[in-house]
Amino acid sequence: MCGGGKLPDSLLDRFCELSDAQKSTLVLIPTASERADSGDYSPWLELWKARGWRDVQVLHAMNKQDAEGYAFGEQIQQAAAVWITGGDQSRLSERFCGTVLVERLVQFLRRGGVLGGTSAGAAILSEHMIAAGVDEPTMGQGFGLLPGTIIDQHFTQKNRFARLARAVTMHPNLLGIGIDESTGIQWSASQATVLGTGQVHGYVAKGPVVRWSADQS
Repeated sequence: MCGGGKLPDSLLDRFCELSDAQKSTLVLIPTASERADSGDYSPWLELWKARGWRDVQVLHAMNKQDAEGYAFGEQIQQAAAVWITGGDQSRLSERFCGTVLVERLVQFLRRGGVLGGTSAGAAILSEHMIAAGVDEPTMGQGFGLLPGTIIDQHFTQKNRFARLARAVTMHPNLLGIGIDESTGIQWSASQATVLGTGQVHGYVAKGPVVRWSADQS
């Protein structure tokens, strides 16, 4: 899970290492970006192909109806990794929540697949998703792939401290995770490790804010 902005090579390299990129298939989901609707996926394809992936495939839907067919997202079954790009997380929610894609991603994680995302691609992983707002969050529905959390991004750079604190107050049983730009979290079943140049900020209801920096678990 990455907080957006320019991601450092060390973070991208870790994602590739976890997925054994040179021998594997990456499925790219660019739908959060308006650019995806134009059919121009070149910036993302160039980024990941340059990092040595054997195969990069795009999975995109122009609307929810396109994503409702049973066959949608079948390529995830053969992929080692999935990456969800940045943009507007509400686009992901509107087009994919309630479709077979979310269940495919659940099964993908259960078999040990590596799921990554930046900005909107991180925010969508919560079930209770911050969709918009400055200090007062507008909440929406996310994929719920990381239960018990609310994820916010561009955290320090866009001064989203009050927004996440308010979201946690609204949902006091959840952990708020605010991720700075150029920063990510490698989250496994047993631990979470911070990567990159910024910090990750942890919020709980009626508790102090906890901050972690790179290489802290």
